[in-house]
Amino acid sequence: MVIRECSNPECTFRYPDTESDEEKAYCPKCGAPAAISALIDLSAGKEIYKTAPRHVFNLVAILDNIRSIHNVGAIFRTADGFGVSRMHLCGITPTPQNPRFSKTSLGAEESIPWNYNRNAVEACATVKDAGFRLIALENPPQAYNLYAVESDLMKQPLALVLGNEVCGVDPQILDLCDLTLAIPMQGAKNSFNVATSFGIAVSYFYALSLQ
Repeated sequence: MVIRECSNPECTFRYPDTESDEEKAYCPKCGAPAAISALIDLSAGKEIYKTAPRHVFNLVAILDNIRSIHNVGAIFRTADGFGVSRMHLCGITPTPQNPRFSKTSLGAEESIPWNYNRNAVEACATVKDAGFRLIALENPPQAYNLYAVESDLMKQPLALVLGNEVCGVDPQILDLCDLTLAIPMQGAKNSFNVATSFGIAVSYFYALSLQ
């Protein structure tokens, strides 16, 4: 892949060209010639990824009626990056069987075991009976600050529950959970996007697992 820069001094648009590495190309903004400024070897990073040992920590994710295939795909990609061991997809949550899934997940579903359950409450009860500590990522008044959690939490297998984009985690699931964690907010909004929230929480759990 190449990086191009527009030759027009009034434009100077700089962009990655994923379609062609030919010398002759034109700026998509102003139409002036766009020269190659840099080369990027994408294969090198892929080879390192193939040979690197995968750190898997004992955490599974339960997706409770997440409606957006883009959010679920992004969650899979993040889960793969941090070594989440399994994904439990419930209710209306899209599964990798959807042909549009890989557009966002970029194939991460091929490396993470997953299963589907029509009823998220039943799925959570089964996972809890299997010895996992059930943790909801939600922001009710009684929730604990995510960043107040210490590394002792990682001594037991964890199941992180994420809820629907509009109504959050099912109340019956919250009753089953051993702990409800909230991500502190500093702005005008009271919640992050569900895929963003997952990334924040799993990144923090991953750091705790290395201590």
